[in-house]
Amino acid sequence: MQDPENRTTFDFVASTGAEDRTGDIIDQAGWQLDHYKANPVVLFAHRWQEPPVGKTEKLWLDQGRLMAKVQFAPTDLGTQLALLTAGGYIKALSVGLIPLRWDRRPNNAGLHIHQAELLEISVCPVPQNPDAVRKALYNLAPDDNPEPLIAAINALRHSLGG
Repeated sequence: MQDPENRTTFDFVASTGAEDRTGDIIDQAGWQLDHYKANPVVLFAHRWQEPPVGKTEKLWLDQGRLMAKVQFAPTDLGTQLALLTAGGYIKALSVGLIPLRWDRRPNNAGLHIHQAELLEISVCPVPQNPDAVRKALYNLAPDDNPEPLIAAINALRHSLGG
């Protein structure tokens, strides 16, 4: 598999205020990011004992979502993950955090996390937060030009024999 544009950097939604698969909700305005920004590691599937697969080049809040511009490392796994991301096989991030201020949700449905320290961001096949996915065509603003994305999709199809 090849990415015709040899991309290594992608924009993702890292976290939203949506209820995750364990019932937790994270207030996006409550993120403490200073320590993470000093060491912006991107891991694969929260494997903190292994070397990072990339770094976060930019981290920002946008419309109640924590966004991340991830650049994959020039390693075998980093290159593989960049190709899988470019091909649409991996679309998700997950966040590793320390809850700093929280309440238990009614009926033990999970935590409502009001403040959290971001420790790491992980590229993963299945995120805790189903809304934490790569920005794609459906995220284009009305003024955005979709032609480069369409050309990349067609080039990928052609390279795969389709």
